[in-house]
Amino acid sequence: MNNYGIRLKAVLHAKGVKQVELAEAVGSNPKNISSYIAGRSEPALDTANKIAKYLDVPIDYFLGNVSLENLKSDYNLTQAIDELRKNLSDDVCVIIELAVLLKNADIRRIMDIVRSIDNAGIKEILKQAEKEYFIHLYQK
Repeated sequence: MNNYGIRLKAVLHAKGVKQVELAEAVGSNPKNISSYIAGRSEPALDTANKIAKYLDVPIDYFLGNVSLENLKSDYNLTQAIDELRKNLSDDVCVIIELAVLLKNADIRRIMDIVRSIDNAGIKEILKQAEKEYFIHLYQK
């Protein structure tokens, strides 16, 4: 079994998704999914993207570029952000969405700062973040 197959099997098991369900969701044949898991073949890039999207797992995980530890860290960070969103203004949520473009360590630092500032500070940060975001977009 190849890396892709091992990881796909693990995610299907962890999420309780059947091979038939996955095949239907991505427009494939259950025999193809079985073949991926057994390591007899690997999906085309388009199919691999559909599988990753349906299972809500980065394609890099299936390709072996991201470890399970990184995924757990990302998941915990996502949960923390979702929890903060329940108690924060829309402005702060926009800051969080912009921050997602940054590295995880940067996001953690930003989240610590956001927790400690008042509404006036949040509005100022939002202005600066939007400015930096658009500068970043136009530099590409």
